[in-house]
Amino acid sequence: MTLASLIVTLPYPPSANRMWRHVGKKVLRSAEYERWRAACTSIIQAETRGRGFDGPYAMALAIGRPDRRRRDIDNLIKPVGDALVLAGAVADDSDCQHIEAGWASDVVGVRVRLLETTRIQPSTTAARSGCAGDGEAAASASPELAA
Repeated sequence: MTLASLIVTLPYPPSANRMWRHVGKKVLRSAEYERWRAACTSIIQAETRGRGFDGPYAMALAIGRPDRRRRDIDNLIKPVGDALVLAGAVADDSDCQHIEAGWASDVVGVRVRLLETTRIQPSTTAARSGCAGDGEAAASASPELAA
């Protein structure tokens, strides 16, 4: 059974600098990152109850700022996507067709909204604006994300 939509709030992920540790020539996940992944898995699995997305989906992230430091919002997208795969909410993060991310003053952590969508042809959106997509293409792919 698959989901048509999912909204879940996850804890704020560790910074990119604190997710990994170096041991000799190996790069391993840090204990802090492992704890965050485990917490996310519990939260997501409680919400999905064994169901998930097994095809194309769109993702919107509303991210609360944990403090006043400057942060790169794009560094938060990958760990959230990986947590969704680990928890079984999505079969493969390469099925994500559209991503929106923004800072939200009313959110503590990261509020994730997933919606089932159709597969977007890269040439369709890239041709319109010379980049990965534009508002019109994004809205046609997942109009509910704006809601």
